[in-house]
Amino acid sequence: GFSQTLREDSLRNLITTSKEDTNKVNALAALARVYRFSKTDTAELLARQGLALAEKIGFEKGQGNCLNQLGVCAYARSNYQLSLAHHN
Repeated sequence: GFSQTLREDSLRNLITTSKEDTNKVNALAALARVYRFSKTDTAELLARQGLALAEKIGFEKGQGNCLNQLGVCAYARSNYQLSLAHHN
């Protein structure tokens, strides 16, 4: 609905305007979570971007969050082995 669209817009704006920091990682992971079942390809791309940035800046919690989103994307595609790999 309308509030979901507002959240998506807010997250996209945050991603566009944020520096390469934990806020950007969190926004990428959050938007990936929004899309993980409806736009799985987009969610995976966002989670991979977040993971790369989290690794670059040493943000372990962000790495875990992005890996979790990648695991859920794999699960949504019925790729259970890859899902497990992302969650371990």
